[in-house]
Amino acid sequence: MRIFEYHRSHLHAKVAVVDEHWATVGSSNIDPFSLLLAREANVFVRNPGFAAHLKWRLERAITAGDGVAAASAA
Repeated sequence: MRIFEYHRSHLHAKVAVVDEHWATVGSSNIDPFSLLLAREANVFVRNPGFAAHLKWRLERAITAGDGVAAASAA
């Protein structure tokens, strides 16, 4: 896993692209509170075109960020 810090603006994205075939976008964290108690939701999209575009946007954001060393991320 690699961690990047994004400095251009506030970015609170909760998105993921899986196997370049589907993606998720939403407000929930992957924890019991968000999944069971909070009023949060994610949308899961099975569309390779959408997943490819989201991956492209994420890669652009990553190249604009700074890598974080494993020791400083702990």
